[in-house]
Amino acid sequence: MGHAADVHFTRVTDGLRAMGVIVLTGFLLAAVTAGCASNGRFTAAAANSGAAAALGPEFAATTTAAPVSFTAVSSTAVATVTDQTDGTSTEETEFGTGAPTSRPIAGMAPSPTTSASPSLAAWSPPLHAIALPAPDGPSAVGIAASGFPDTVVFYPALAATGRGRHRYVDPAWAQAAGLDPALMERVTSAAQIDATPAPTETPRPVVLLSPGWRSVVAFSTSLAEDLASHGYVVLATQTDVRAEWSHPASTSTDRSKRSSTLTRLLDFLQSPSLAKLVGSIDLRRIAVGGHSYAASIAFDASLSDPRIEAMFDLDGSARDEANRRPPTKPTLVLVTVNNGAVADPLLGTLAARSTRIVAAGILDALHLDVTDAASIPSLLGTSVFSTLVGTVGSTGTTVTSTIVIRFLDAVFGTHPHHPSSGELVDGLQSATADPFGSQRPATSPSTDPP
Repeated sequence: MGHAADVHFTRVTDGLRAMGVIVLTGFLLAAVTAGCASNGRFTAAAANSGAAAALGPEFAATTTAAPVSFTAVSSTAVATVTDQTDGTSTEETEFGTGAPTSRPIAGMAPSPTTSASPSLAAWSPPLHAIALPAPDGPSAVGIAASGFPDTVVFYPALAATGRGRHRYVDPAWAQAAGLDPALMERVTSAAQIDATPAPTETPRPVVLLSPGWRSVVAFSTSLAEDLASHGYVVLATQTDVRAEWSHPASTSTDRSKRSSTLTRLLDFLQSPSLAKLVGSIDLRRIAVGGHSYAASIAFDASLSDPRIEAMFDLDGSARDEANRRPPTKPTLVLVTVNNGAVADPLLGTLAARSTRIVAAGILDALHLDVTDAASIPSLLGTSVFSTLVGTVGSTGTTVTSTIVIRFLDAVFGTHPHHPSSGELVDGLQSATADPFGSQRPATSPSTDPP
């Protein structure tokens, strides 16, 4: 795998930053493998394949990596990975087979619960904190409890009007996801609690954000803050990660629960209390999106809910209805490219079937490099997440934000248009406008709806 340590890029603030509402729905760790098989050769580390498989057997449905089997050994899983070329096997003992365990924290609730969002508490970062990439838009960023259960809202704000910073992730949610809460305490971000909303002459578009399978919504903080700094309102919802870790794989019930939450969150956008909190929002400009599993939920929602005007997929897979019907709304497919391969080549087939899709890729990247995880690898500890980041570093986080913002600005801007892949990656040395390359079907006629 190539290295990106010496890659430099300049963000381009091109054109008018749209004022919009986006529904960003997190990432699915269990849908796409970090390593890919290319021409029958296993190219991913065994630990990466094992980590991905531990997040659910459904992962095998979309992965092209080597097959993985597990044997329970006390509280750990032994992953046996077989090379498809010569049949040799290696074993990696990495993680628990059930809900992850870590040391309890004094005074912390034994398990998080779903409840109405309380007021956010101010928090002081530790001495050796690690800051996420700063948002590069013209507005400061505020964060507040939204009034919807387990949901915070990021919004454009006036500088120096908040009452302090918020904790990156609730320790109970971090522990439930298998992360070390003490390490997560060292992550800081830019948003200020209850900052005064920036004035606007036009309603702002919105994003609804939730995490991937068995993960925390905090991993999309950089994207949420960057979007808010460019005029978007972003609602971020934490799903019940403890319940997801109690299942061997996602079920139809799990998908239904996620879809129901998204529908209720779309309903909540009409709440007068939300407009009072963050200012006027534009219900005609709503985008849904997110990483991995969340993207698959967004794909289906964009086909069935007329309120959604655009969606974006961050290294996820299209499943169920989305595999049978091409998108009817502007759709961004952003994938990670490792050793010239993507984890799910079927996305290339989907992209070739519809002119509604624009595709781009992040080079030298693994599955979590389109999230905050790429910027904080030293704080992921020995969690499964640590095996799914590559060498691209914080560039993966910032390039992802840039591409998503360019896409939404094009779709929701003063002169709405469907952007080209080249437009999205222009000037970004770590990105490609043709992520599928040889994996793209030679011929695949468009099946766009009339």
